[in-house]
Amino acid sequence: MYCDGFTLKEIESKTGFPPSEIQRFYKRCISPDKYGNPTGFSALVPNSRLYRQKSKGKFQELLREHPSLEELIRERFLGIRRKNKPKIRKCSISLIHNEFIAECHKVGISEHDYPLSTKTKARESLRKYCQYLKQSHLTKYVRERVSRDNARSLENELSQNLLKKNITSPYGCVQLDGHNIDSTMLIPIRRRDGIAEWVPATNIWLLAVICEASRAILSYSVVINSNYRMIDVLYCLYKSMTPWHKKEPGIPEISYSENAGLPSGLIKTCKYRAFDTIQLDNHKSHTSLKVINNIISATGANVVFGPKGVPEIRGVIERFFKTIENEVFQYLPSSTGSNPDDIRRFQSEENAIKYSITVDDIEDLMDVEIANYNAKYHSTIGCPPLRYILHKDEAPGKIIRRVPEQSIKGTSLLEVEYIRVVRGKCSGSIRKPKVNIECAKYTPTNNDLMINYYNKKINLRVNFLDFSIAKAFDLDTGKFLCYFMAENRWSERHSYYERKLFNSLFNQGKLNSDESSSNLVCLNKHLQKRAGRNKSRIKKSAQFEKDRKVKLRNQKSGERENITPLENLKSPAWYSDAYSDFKIIEDE
Repeated sequence: MYCDGFTLKEIESKTGFPPSEIQRFYKRCISPDKYGNPTGFSALVPNSRLYRQKSKGKFQELLREHPSLEELIRERFLGIRRKNKPKIRKCSISLIHNEFIAECHKVGISEHDYPLSTKTKARESLRKYCQYLKQSHLTKYVRERVSRDNARSLENELSQNLLKKNITSPYGCVQLDGHNIDSTMLIPIRRRDGIAEWVPATNIWLLAVICEASRAILSYSVVINSNYRMIDVLYCLYKSMTPWHKKEPGIPEISYSENAGLPSGLIKTCKYRAFDTIQLDNHKSHTSLKVINNIISATGANVVFGPKGVPEIRGVIERFFKTIENEVFQYLPSSTGSNPDDIRRFQSEENAIKYSITVDDIEDLMDVEIANYNAKYHSTIGCPPLRYILHKDEAPGKIIRRVPEQSIKGTSLLEVEYIRVVRGKCSGSIRKPKVNIECAKYTPTNNDLMINYYNKKINLRVNFLDFSIAKAFDLDTGKFLCYFMAENRWSERHSYYERKLFNSLFNQGKLNSDESSSNLVCLNKHLQKRAGRNKSRIKKSAQFEKDRKVKLRNQKSGERENITPLENLKSPAWYSDAYSDFKIIEDE
């Protein structure tokens, strides 16, 4: 009836079918079957399905024929920036589909061709293709459409699995990191008039070395500077291998618990013990070539740097810092809290002055708390860290690798090496042999011996914390020759950083060098003059003063020990030639 020209109302009045159903039946009847012919009245059979031509692969074929369409989808969905065009992030599927249709018209696809000929214009195929891009480029998808932090964690998942091996042997892997103490404390400063004064300061650093297997804290160090330096890292590692001794706390309310301490002071097998691997983050002081050089040459350990922005890889030491922060520093009356809006920041400087909380008190508190931490039950290993080390070391066949004791006594971990040419004159008027290190002249203690080395290169080793004295070795044989002493202007003990700072200020014309006076005195006067109320400069001066108080073995004249030849220090049994590039710093 519909094909013969009857109206929909006439058909409805005679058959009772609504107009919408009549049109639907008609479309079903004229739809093609699998042979391309009209389906006919068989399309009206209840529950029958019409043949629909599958468009599988058509979308992929479309993208292959028109690469600009695929490029558009990738740019919009993954946030890829086009050349000379702005970058669009987190573009919705609807917006991508609209641009996709516009691009189809632009490349010449007509309304009768796929995908414009379909009802939805391939929107579902576009959505599925975006899902495919999400799975195949998951990291980029998360970075552009979720968050950068999640992307970094996801991106470094493989590195995490490689670094987080199940290490059960003590000293097999250690982690070193620094933590900014959330507390105000008083630091000493000497004014120009010679009067000592205590000044409140923040941003004091705590450095720690922790054993990943036993969770034992091997050593710690408190740094007054606004940021810790490479020598602070090396000194903290140096303390982890030298024997620890109990302090006498200046605070009567704190005390060591039973069997508390650090492994190097309580366990015989941990004295001068070397670790196999050390994990570090990408702090500037960690990535210093001098730090890598000294760690490898003195301990033979592997140095592993984790990826940027993923502190979870070093989760053991990060968890320790959280514990020490929550249980110690946040309970101090001078606490600065965990964020700028923390209520515990109230009058932190006033409380530090009121209760006289000094940096020495913090160091005493740290020594006691860390010693007690090592003797306290740890839920991860099921026993105290010290007991875990004792249990593992008693296992039969256990091999313990030690650093040569003479290497630690000679403080090779804290030394920097230079190659210098011995200058002088032996024809005519004889001049004493000398070498130049960091803009200072050094003269030998044995002139007769060093005359034979005129215009020859020698190896000099200088301690970072005492640049007033150097040890000389033959460059070919490694034989110890003698000591070189700095000129009178630098004869007092001073650190590598004080020398560098003085040279920098001298080159800028801010300091004058007078042979009749000590350069260190001139530097201290300049720092006292410029410090004022500048906390950063005050802390730098206090850190220099603290560096001079560090007790060093084999440094003071009159207390010389037998010096081990250089080749013995640099070529122990575990040393590999693979590290030969990280040896000597040559300065002309």
